[in-house]
Amino acid sequence: MVLWVHASSQKAIQDALRRFAFEQTGSDDHVVGKQWLTNFRAPWLLVLDNADDPTFNLSDYIPHNERGFVLIASRNPDCEDLATVGSEHLGPLEEKEACDLLFARLGSSRKWNDSARQDATEVVKMLGYLALAIVHAAAYLKKGLCDISDYPVMLGEARNRRRLLNYPLIQRSESYASSTYDSLELSTHHLKSLSTQQAQDSLELLRILPFLHVVGISESIIATAVANITTHENYDVTQSSGASSDSSKRVPKPAGSPGHTPALQWDRIRTREAFNLLASYSIISKRRFDDFRDISIHPIVNMWMKDRIHVELQGPALRSAYLILCTSISRSADVVALEFRRFLLPHLDACIGPRMDEVFGLLLTDCHLLCESSKIVLAFSEGGRFDMVQRLETQIWKMKTESLGKVHPQTLQSMSRLAWNCHQLGSYTEAANLGERCWMMQKDELGESHADTLGSMGNLCVYYRKVGKIDEAIQLGESCLGMIKDTYGADHPDVFTLITNLAWSYSKSGRNEEALQLGQEAWEKTRSELGEEHDGTLFPMCNMAWYYHRLGRNVEAAQLGERCWAIRKRILGKEHFNTLGSMCDLAVYYDKLGRVDEAIQLEEECLKLRRHRLGDEHPNTLKSFHNLSGYYDNLGKIEKAFRLQEVCLVIQTRVLGIEHRDTVKSRDKLEEYRIKMMSA
Repeated sequence: MVLWVHASSQKAIQDALRRFAFEQTGSDDHVVGKQWLTNFRAPWLLVLDNADDPTFNLSDYIPHNERGFVLIASRNPDCEDLATVGSEHLGPLEEKEACDLLFARLGSSRKWNDSARQDATEVVKMLGYLALAIVHAAAYLKKGLCDISDYPVMLGEARNRRRLLNYPLIQRSESYASSTYDSLELSTHHLKSLSTQQAQDSLELLRILPFLHVVGISESIIATAVANITTHENYDVTQSSGASSDSSKRVPKPAGSPGHTPALQWDRIRTREAFNLLASYSIISKRRFDDFRDISIHPIVNMWMKDRIHVELQGPALRSAYLILCTSISRSADVVALEFRRFLLPHLDACIGPRMDEVFGLLLTDCHLLCESSKIVLAFSEGGRFDMVQRLETQIWKMKTESLGKVHPQTLQSMSRLAWNCHQLGSYTEAANLGERCWMMQKDELGESHADTLGSMGNLCVYYRKVGKIDEAIQLGESCLGMIKDTYGADHPDVFTLITNLAWSYSKSGRNEEALQLGQEAWEKTRSELGEEHDGTLFPMCNMAWYYHRLGRNVEAAQLGERCWAIRKRILGKEHFNTLGSMCDLAVYYDKLGRVDEAIQLEEECLKLRRHRLGDEHPNTLKSFHNLSGYYDNLGKIEKAFRLQEVCLVIQTRVLGIEHRDTVKSRDKLEEYRIKMMSA
């Protein structure tokens, strides 16, 4: 005997057992129905379907009988506790299974070509390989309302998603009528019906989570945000985020200021209870029941979270998410803070990337948020995301100029950061011009010994070196170094940074022994202060390798270069801007040691990654073109060398101009290859 019970609520189970009891005994008591199954001597199967409600004890309705079996279908992972013979997690389909399901629903008689199969793969990928969503997609496509190739585009548009994912299954063979969105809405309706703090916290999290990346969500984002908040009195850190205050939901002012209130404290238990309640409805997923550091959201659930926020409430919800991310970032240079900023990058991308204009709109109306955005810029810059930095910092500088004035210290800080990012993007002349203006304005407004003024002065040394003004770079660097030592002492961190930059300028001017001596001092100091694997240590370490190379000590250069590249790959990732720099340098050392094949292998990979990350016109990409051409020349493959140098020359002529020194150098090299090819 099989008894199928719709178990979505306590009442539904009781009604089903009551009907069963009436059929078997004439009683309308659900307890009698359960008891009858307990005493029944023949084999039976009880199916409890859609048992998703975590607010009541399901075991109260399970009969115990050696001849009987109970099968529970639930999105609530807590139901695993009731299993006596095991449980099975039914996740998304495999890609082939998902495509097969889509084609089966569309009609097996039709012939599907390779192009249609590629389109189907894109459809099921966007649907997260979720069977229910695929069924509804097939129903929409089968009506001819759009072509399979158009479906991903329509699904990507918020105004279409609810219609697509809720498309009715009129002629369905299944009894399950809910659509993907409907089933999720049932969960939120149930949460709203609860009067517990846990449910309110969970609903508030639903406003924040859709603005984060779908994987790698951690409670530490909320925890560090609350820990770092000290000044913004209007920031509504609600109780739902795990923040609690005895007197107010607003962030307190600093101690000693008017109206100061006790600092907020992160409530770990409340935050975890809210996450657990969402997990019980399968709205979020956790790798382990006790792991709150790696929470994920199915892509379709993420779409639903975004679409359920009313258009008038999307701005406040985005503001909450943006400010939580902002305040979770510390400007500290310690390893823990650096690692957290790297961890946060996918979430910053998810929050800001698709809605840059909306973020700018928020910054226009919130001066504190505008100032806090410098921490977002810091995270993107450290992650090598200079494109995002440029868009953000340009707009932030303009906004600060309008709201604070063009000579306000924070406006000048933005101007200085923008100049540095121009340098990172390879726009060296623009960086030098902007950097000069900023330094002069800071000298006039803040004084020449102010920390911001000296910082801009040190950066200007780098820009001068990049545009070929080596003597000016050295003169300015030596002057800046003396001023920092006099003002802040010889052990100030900026001293080590400036020594590193000055050593590089010495090397560019041919003063390689002095460069090595200065570089050794900077490396030893930063290594003792920050540790060998800190970003601030890796720069002088990599520079030391280059100084060895300039002195012809390429064995030592390669050994140090290998260490630096390995550390950066592990810490920053193989595609990071600085990792690619180490990779390119190491290829140079290998080439000088006669390991040309290894040099080519490294530089080819470096060129590929730089073209992808930086574009063909970035100076570092052009450097890889030029270097790789030289390695092929050393290997005797002149035709390959010629083709690479030709590409490099075309780009340099377009970007730098025909008279630029790098363009002239490439043109001379190309002529050299042409002569070699003619004489071969």
